[in-house]
Amino acid sequence: MRKRSIVALAVAVPAIAVGVVVPVPRVAVGAGVAFALCAVMTVQLRQLLRRRWAAVRGSSLLIVLPYVVTSVPLLPDPFAQWLLRITPAAGFAALQTVVQYPQVVAHYAPSAGYFPLPWWAGLLVLAAWPAALALLIRWRRARRSVKTRELMFHRETHSGCVRPRDRKAGCGGDHRHP
Repeated sequence: MRKRSIVALAVAVPAIAVGVVVPVPRVAVGAGVAFALCAVMTVQLRQLLRRRWAAVRGSSLLIVLPYVVTSVPLLPDPFAQWLLRITPAAGFAALQTVVQYPQVVAHYAPSAGYFPLPWWAGLLVLAAWPAALALLIRWRRARRSVKTRELMFHRETHSGCVRPRDRKAGCGGDHRHP
């Protein structure tokens, strides 16, 4: 019974918060898109690295760490802004409600809750990371399939070669192994 109440609370609180706390519906939708892109990126890292723990650590290093480091005033402002422009943490600009006005003198820094990119640009930067990972995964699969085809061709034409390790010793054929 306790698990059901926790799940109900986890579903009800954000639903209430969207109407009460979030002043702009764009922030709620943007947060959903940002978290979905982060999840896609983590799954792609899992496919690329073939280890679940490495994917979680990698996504934490790429997404969470830059956000946490820049939200606390530990880094100089230009470096913090640079981090939030190129890392996937830029997608959290969708959560920003602070608007920079030219007539207002204020400290527009990541440690004050201001992101250097507009919300749509931050989501584009975040979406570029999974897109780049998808291209990398596709390239890696194509490369692996070419190697597999070469190995299969080699096994079919030279029955003496059983394993790639046998290439060093030679297979008895009148050819050279790369």
